[in-house]
Amino acid sequence: MFDHAGRGAQKWISGFTMAVMQATGLAMTEMNLTPLERAARAMYDNVQPDWDWSDPDAEPMRKMYRDNARVAFMAIMEPSAAMLGRGEAKLENADCLAVWQAMVAAMLQGE
Repeated sequence: MFDHAGRGAQKWISGFTMAVMQATGLAMTEMNLTPLERAARAMYDNVQPDWDWSDPDAEPMRKMYRDNARVAFMAIMEPSAAMLGRGEAKLENADCLAVWQAMVAAMLQGE
């Protein structure tokens, strides 16, 4: 069971995350995947290649998507000034999840 600090997943996951999960069809069981794996699978889903993710012979392709996701995360390791500003604005009354989500939201908006 997914639980964080004694709170159920529905209470812990913010409205932003739940909206993303609903928009992308991400199930609670997929929350157990690492962000890197979720990003790799999202890239796969976006491209919709002719091979199935679960195909045992597709490991080289899955590795390529994971490598691409890793490079993307590395590229955003250093947040922009806008991302830092958004995160700092949230620090007073928010936990780390809310801060990270605010920073990622700023990034997704191109800031």
